[in-house]
Amino acid sequence: RVPCGCDHGEVHTLVDAEWDAVDFVPEVLNGPDLRNMRVRTVLENQAFIDHCRLCAFFKPLDPHFDATGRNPHFPTLTEADQQAASYLRDVHEQRGWPLGSIDSIASLHLEPSLPCTLRCPGCLQGYDPDLLRREGLPYYFPVSVVERITQSCLKHGVTVRRVGLGGRGEPTLSPHLPEIIRICRESLPGVLLESDSN
Repeated sequence: RVPCGCDHGEVHTLVDAEWDAVDFVPEVLNGPDLRNMRVRTVLENQAFIDHCRLCAFFKPLDPHFDATGRNPHFPTLTEADQQAASYLRDVHEQRGWPLGSIDSIASLHLEPSLPCTLRCPGCLQGYDPDLLRREGLPYYFPVSVVERITQSCLKHGVTVRRVGLGGRGEPTLSPHLPEIIRICRESLPGVLLESDSN
């Protein structure tokens, strides 16, 4: 599944796909769910789902957003945020893709391993003892899915600037980590690879 990447929304699944059959760029990255999220947040300046209003990362553009006690607050858009709307319109016009599509990924986040050796209090592993059972198999990111994602990006001309390997689990526990790194390096030679590890 593709969960929301923020703190509060992590329990919300943005996209759930049949990963062995999906064409990543048109069906996931630019599928209806993520396009709708971009249109809602970037073009309409509204919270995408109710979880957004409780998220530490949500920039309160929604006029009905109650920011009481939330930090950090961003009362104005950053320069990058200001450019996001025109970028979405440019991709739509230049590539002919549906509005809300993107052709560049600043950071592709993959979680090589869900299991972890630590139970840090600020992480889901620390305060959610049912995480592994709820998420279910596979506990390690399949190599075949990494291949499908990178090949789809190449096929559709989507650039990837960074691949982050880490997340709720310890990435070095994955027996597939060396192969995942190899695939990313060979398929996306200019990409910055980085990992969070305990």
